[in-house]
Amino acid sequence: YLSAQSYSPYTITSISKSHSIGNVIGKNYVGGVIGQDYINHTKLISSDKSETITRNVLNIFSKGNVSGNVFVGGIIGASQRNDLPKDSRNLPYTVVSTIDSSYHTDGNVVGKGNYVGGLVGFDSLNTIKNSFYEKGDIVGFSYVGGLTGFALGLIDSSFVEGNIRGFDFVGGLV
Repeated sequence: YLSAQSYSPYTITSISKSHSIGNVIGKNYVGGVIGQDYINHTKLISSDKSETITRNVLNIFSKGNVSGNVFVGGIIGASQRNDLPKDSRNLPYTVVSTIDSSYHTDGNVVGKGNYVGGLVGFDSLNTIKNSFYEKGDIVGFSYVGGLTGFALGLIDSSFVEGNIRGFDFVGGLV
């Protein structure tokens, strides 16, 4: 669980130069390295600080099969935030979140339900760049993609080599 819920010294805001080798099996929010990456805007808004919160997943890889029900990804099961407040133009902070130079290889990513991706099952936070998925199959029901099953961020200089199968909303990248 990678979190930015408060300005606590115990909050992990970045992870780098790390990896996971082996099969990862779970129910929901299953990732090869991180199950859930979450930002709680409610707690951050209560702060009087005005700053940029930088969150990075850099040089991470996972190798092996990853399987679960929903929110399943080769690196991160779900990277998300709670709902933004109605007047989100006046937030006291900016979040910059990036997945960079990371990959999943030599294994399948399989979800029985929705939001299944080679790198991230569900992504409402990140810019994904210089990253890839290769040497495996990605299988899910709906919202199935080579890099991510669902994305609100940007994708740059990334690729997928593998088979992608699903029923609805299936794409080579997203």
